[in-house]
Amino acid sequence: MKNFLSAIAVILILTQGVYSQTEYKSKGDNIGLLVTSDAEQINNIDKITHEIKNNLKNYEKVEKFKDTTTFKIYYKENKEVQLISTYSTDQKQNLIYLKEWYFYNGQIIFSEQITTDVKSKIIIAKEQMYFQNQHLLSWVHSGLKVDPSSLEFKKADEELHDSIEKLKIENVK
Repeated sequence: MKNFLSAIAVILILTQGVYSQTEYKSKGDNIGLLVTSDAEQINNIDKITHEIKNNLKNYEKVEKFKDTTTFKIYYKENKEVQLISTYSTDQKQNLIYLKEWYFYNGQIIFSEQITTDVKSKIIIAKEQMYFQNQHLLSWVHSGLKVDPSSLEFKKADEELHDSIEKLKIENVK
């Protein structure tokens, strides 16, 4: 009996040691999960954006036109924005821009911008940004990951934070 209790005590101590060595990053309520790495966070965001895309028909759709070359579509569920899509055309350069912002629990989680040549329909540039608590978590520009410690990354994070706030204000109007 004494050996049995000793074995359980050792297992509990070792288990606690293993758990205390695991670094958890709280991603806040925006995803509702604790994850062990940015890669897992990105994987979770990809799952949520996929789910949003698959449920567009179930959301309220609000279209706002700026002019004949630019418009936005807001997809809402219970008045909460799930996706904002912006379509614009640069007729001088023959380019089409598609920008999409995905939200979960009121916070941005993902943004994608695709630039396409009008005539050839070839994608010229693609940019993906993942967010955590309204800040840039990861940025992939034309297939290359931007270094999070770079000045470019930090500057983009600041500028995006302001843009996100403007998007939220526009949504209320």
